Amino acid sequence: MNGFVELLKYSNPALAADDDDAEPAPTSVLQAAVVESLALYMSKYEEEFQPFLGPCLGHAWSLLTSTSLAPHHDLLVTTSVRFLTTVACSVHRHHFA
Repeated sequence: MNGFVELLKYSNPALAADDDDAEPAPTSVLQAAVVESLALYMSKYEEEFQPFLGPCLGHAWSLLTSTSLAPHHDLLVTTSVRFLTTVACSVHRHHFA
């Protein structure tokens, strides 16, 4: 899981999309895939995922709050919201209190 967290923190300005781009940047696509994997892991293996939930949740939240309203962030935002919803609908909803 540490590798997933590192990928969520990864930033490369050379690969960033311009604000007028409609297509997501490669890093956004990668981070969206990581968040989607975390959501799937959370829904299938909740007990095993519990020790990693706090850091993954924190990094997904900070990633979500650091995005702009540009269309190229849509994929990342929707997968992040889906992951947060998965956690909020589980027994781990106390993380949002």
